[in-house]
Amino acid sequence: MIVWRGWGIVALLPILGIPLLALPIGLGLGLPDDTVPIVVGFTVATCAVPTWFLARWMNVVRPAAKLAEWVAGRQTELDQFVEQGTFHMGPGHPAPTSKDDARQQAAALLETERQQLAPLLRNRSTMFFVPAQHMVIVIGSLGIVLAVANLITMVTR
Repeated sequence: MIVWRGWGIVALLPILGIPLLALPIGLGLGLPDDTVPIVVGFTVATCAVPTWFLARWMNVVRPAAKLAEWVAGRQTELDQFVEQGTFHMGPGHPAPTSKDDARQQAAALLETERQQLAPLLRNRSTMFFVPAQHMVIVIGSLGIVLAVANLITMVTR
């Protein structure tokens, strides 16, 4: 079974906050045992915030930058073909009759290629087929639920 794809494992980083931050804080400060689950829950939720930014950068921001870089390179390539008079969209398409026609066809081709490539670059890092930035929200929410549930249990005793 495929659990994660790309860097989707990053979605589990908030859980690493438990042994690295929550337990040393909760036990190191001499807090009562009842409060450790509260500290763990809030630590998971707190660690989810920077992890969300990391996952969003990996799945949204960086792919957009890569796409813009690719489009700029492809635009240069198509412009060279147009200027040399060698641009042609391929079999089944009419040859351009002028440079303006070639520029319009090149722009249409570039836009089509951009639209086809954009979804392939986004959300490549997933955990259980869910983009990592969304999975982090789920994990952070579970941390808040854990903390609040234990806080309510502790207060109602």
